[in-house]
Amino acid sequence: MDALSHYRVLRQLGSGGMGDVYLAEDTILHRKVALKVLPEKFTSNVERLQRFQREARAISALNHPNILTIFEIGEDAGTHFIATEYIDGETLRSRIARGGIDLRQALDTAISIAAALAEAHSAGIIHRDIKPENVMLRPDGLVKVLDFGLAKRSDRDLEAALSEAPTAVHVETDPGTVVGTAWYMSPEQARGLPIDARTDLFSLGSVLYEMITGHRPFRGDTSTDVLAMILHREPDPLARYSGEIPPELQWIVDKAMAKNREERYQTAREIHADLRKLRSEVDRRSSAAGETPTLVSSTSAAAVPSQVTSQDKQLSSAEYIVSEIRKHRKSIALLLGAVLIASIVLGYFMTRSTPIDSVAVLPFVTTAGDTDSEYLADGITENIINSLSQVANLRVVPRSSVYRYKGKDVPVEQIAKDLNARAILTGRLLRRGDRMIIRTELVDIDSHAQLWGEEYDRSIPELMSVQSDIAQQISDRLRLRLTGDEQKRLDKRATRDSEAYDLYMKGRYHWNKRSPSNIEKAMQYYRQAIERDPTFALAWSGIADVYVVMPNYTSIESADAYPKAKEAARRAIELDPELAEPHAALGGVLFEYEWNAREGERELRRAIELRPDYATARQWYADLLAATGRNDEAIAMARRAVESDPLSPLMQSSLANMYLLGGKTEEAIQMAKKVLASEPDFPNPMFVLLNAHNRRGEIEPMLAVARRLEELIDDPMPMAMALARAGRREEALAKVRQFEEKGPPKGNEIHSLALTYGYLGLNDRAFALLEEAFTKRAGFLAYLRADPQADPLRSDPRFEQLVSRIGI
Repeated sequence: MDALSHYRVLRQLGSGGMGDVYLAEDTILHRKVALKVLPEKFTSNVERLQRFQREARAISALNHPNILTIFEIGEDAGTHFIATEYIDGETLRSRIARGGIDLRQALDTAISIAAALAEAHSAGIIHRDIKPENVMLRPDGLVKVLDFGLAKRSDRDLEAALSEAPTAVHVETDPGTVVGTAWYMSPEQARGLPIDARTDLFSLGSVLYEMITGHRPFRGDTSTDVLAMILHREPDPLARYSGEIPPELQWIVDKAMAKNREERYQTAREIHADLRKLRSEVDRRSSAAGETPTLVSSTSAAAVPSQVTSQDKQLSSAEYIVSEIRKHRKSIALLLGAVLIASIVLGYFMTRSTPIDSVAVLPFVTTAGDTDSEYLADGITENIINSLSQVANLRVVPRSSVYRYKGKDVPVEQIAKDLNARAILTGRLLRRGDRMIIRTELVDIDSHAQLWGEEYDRSIPELMSVQSDIAQQISDRLRLRLTGDEQKRLDKRATRDSEAYDLYMKGRYHWNKRSPSNIEKAMQYYRQAIERDPTFALAWSGIADVYVVMPNYTSIESADAYPKAKEAARRAIELDPELAEPHAALGGVLFEYEWNAREGERELRRAIELRPDYATARQWYADLLAATGRNDEAIAMARRAVESDPLSPLMQSSLANMYLLGGKTEEAIQMAKKVLASEPDFPNPMFVLLNAHNRRGEIEPMLAVARRLEELIDDPMPMAMALARAGRREEALAKVRQFEEKGPPKGNEIHSLALTYGYLGLNDRAFALLEEAFTKRAGFLAYLRADPQADPLRSDPRFEQLVSRIGI
């Protein structure tokens, strides 16, 4: 088979009970997909096919980075097929067979599976067939769960076919052995009872057990043997396969695999939370010991006898009691067993109080009329936020969200609700000569209790130490356990020169105002800070940030700004490799100016790794993903940016734009309108609406948005494009002449003028401008292939030639 519908078949990946799987290319969107071609024996049953299509459509509505995306359920000349995302990686089954999975890798994989299950269960979708064959591991570490909701037990043919990974070669089983699904069935599945989301959690526990030990928890020569084991036997304790098992891990696995589902984890979010806590605890312990824990995870591991061995002596006393109760529960009085287990669990939780996992640092306030201290208050607020952001298991609300409340009298309870924060830090600055009194208070919103309060009396040069003191004390009061690396980051001084630090804070104050004049002032202060301390990494990073956005706010050309941004970012990274911001700036330069998507993505991923809550890095990464045609990943990344900075109109507008580029026009419109409801004069969501109405052919709404944009940004080009799209050619040309009278277009102005010429059918003029932009390496060209405003030019051969020369 060479082609199917608009897909060009490249090669066969595998085959199974419900058809063949092929690697194919989508000739419209130019992306690789996996095609599963359904056999006639399946599609001839109309009722069964319709039921399958309904379920598949429900799954396609899910959008999560750990869930395989279904692109299409189609039919071509009587051949039915499913087109899904193509995963270039290996199955978890293959990874387990190779052996050597350590504790961190096993936990990370289980955390990703739990996150995928939480997303699906919240939509009312049960997987029913969680097992290593249905989990793919990408080379970049991302975990993908396949075949969500498709392995329905009431339809055995469908179950057998869809239990295979659609992007991997079929895993064969030897005659007479158990089919793959039976090994991971929950007891209620094995008995043929109705199932709910908790059956997936049992299967997840079984998969986690196998990753840790290299063995399935239930084994037998036939399916009947395996099902009997699931119903009546407990798996061997994890510690029989390794002496380095944390007791908490055994507790998690036991709870996930409880035979009575009422005693099991009740939601995927519960096990996800416990796995994340354990993952953080493992990092803390290994950092303190200077070790990396490893586990047996190999099919070649020696068989372990079923009787108790000397290894059991390595168990903690609590874990040993639990294991003995599990093995001999038939001979122990139920009441005694319940008391013992309850005591162990209670003791465990009493020693692990639940930490407050989120905090909002509200803008520090100054005495009325003390405008000279405002930059100090803003600088202290921002730097405490940045310091606390280094703590892995603490979500810190970003600056852009908390600053919406600056100068507003809003109850802290309402702020906490809006920002989804468990604790609120407030602060006040009182200036007395060359000294500053700082009063702070940390409040637990749930209990309305003050967790901590402190007053500092410091000279202005001592403010640097105050910020690290506050961050450290907050961490202590929130009951967070810091790793060694996190402690070093909190303690690290940005500069020893107090005046350089003061200049840097003034630079940040103006940078955050985002206007041409303030950006230039920010650059001046950053340069002065570097003159005072050439090793001040934060100031170098600030310069990089300024140069990255200068083409958008000033008349400077990309060729003049981006190389300087790259130089400053590299200097900042040399001075402090653990600083996230310069990695993000460097990623933007590599992608937008050098058109190197691979290296740009690497730097943006590094920024997110260093600071997961850095919403700007996620926003820029989403832009890159969309520009390279990875729309589903772009939407997921933009959603994460909004989660990190929930009240930022910029992040919400970015998500709206990702929806638009991903073909989700209605979602784009709704999100853009949501932004405008709170920020009626913000241009970014208006551009999303303009393009969305254009795509739908909604002329009057498009003209209304263009009219408003022209008023706001004093730019006639959005209206010129809208008029051209509406067929009002002469009015559009008049707007173009009005624009050109200001002089030759500079920087990104070329973009709107060139694409408007496309709507007017003046392709020669359009491509002449685009060639000029190519010579200048204008940043907007990186997004040209995905830009909806470029639609009129796509049929011109010069468009594809230009895109190919850009080379992204």
